[in-house]
Amino acid sequence: MEMDLNNPTQLEPERIKAVLAALEAEASEDRLSSYKPTPKQLEFHRAGADHRERLLCAGNQTGKTTAAAMELAMHCTGLYPDWWKGRRFDRPINAWACGESSEMVRSAVQRLLLGDAGSHGTGAIPKSALVDIVPSRGLAELADIIRIRHAGGGTSTIGLKSAGRRAGREHLRRGIDQNERDAGAVDNDVHADQGHVERREALLT
Repeated sequence: MEMDLNNPTQLEPERIKAVLAALEAEASEDRLSSYKPTPKQLEFHRAGADHRERLLCAGNQTGKTTAAAMELAMHCTGLYPDWWKGRRFDRPINAWACGESSEMVRSAVQRLLLGDAGSHGTGAIPKSALVDIVPSRGLAELADIIRIRHAGGGTSTIGLKSAGRRAGREHLRRGIDQNERDAGAVDNDVHADQGHVERREALLT
């Protein structure tokens, strides 16, 4: 009897597992194409069309760094979804991604851009777009420079930087202006009233 590959009941269990694993791996290596922003994230993205500097401030684990990582990946790859209404780059860019410390850059910013250590290509930047990752000479498993293939041709770069808690957006803005960078993101803490700690994500384009 001829097997119908479109009929799961006729597939062997091991074959089904292999197919599902392949589909899962493919999806994990292109998270950018499946990114669906929340209303607040969408507002943040759309504001880039009219504002060079944007700030997303909210509680922990609410998608702020994810929104910035996904947008930075779009700008670096030139791969924009149909719903995109924000700033666009039709050429490769040079960008910075910053955190308060090297440890924070590695655990938050880098992880969202690249994926976990040993699984690079499972973050916001699609695996097929990764050209090269230059390791840092300091902290183990921390990247210094990420090179990304742009859909329009050429290579974008993201430099990972430790900005320091007090430096924040001012440091990022000066760094971008003085070093002729096209975009940058900074992730750091805000200490609000009664000791409550919020996080904020700033993006300059």
